[in-house]
Amino acid sequence: MFKVIGMGFLIISGLCLTAIGLRNNPKLFGWILSSKLNKNIDSMDKYLALTALIFFILAMIFLVILV
Repeated sequence: MFKVIGMGFLIISGLCLTAIGLRNNPKLFGWILSSKLNKNIDSMDKYLALTALIFFILAMIFLVILV
């Protein structure tokens, strides 16, 4: 049961990080080195990053400590 909850938290964390990457609307190829990603991040990106961090920590608790 803890593994399923932990994997769910990992998926939510990954979706938050994906949303941060897609909000800048980069090109399909070469988006990691895009100059758009070098700008200052706004408050929505900060909230998404904080949410991703919290869910990642919860996933590690459920997958590493409680299993």
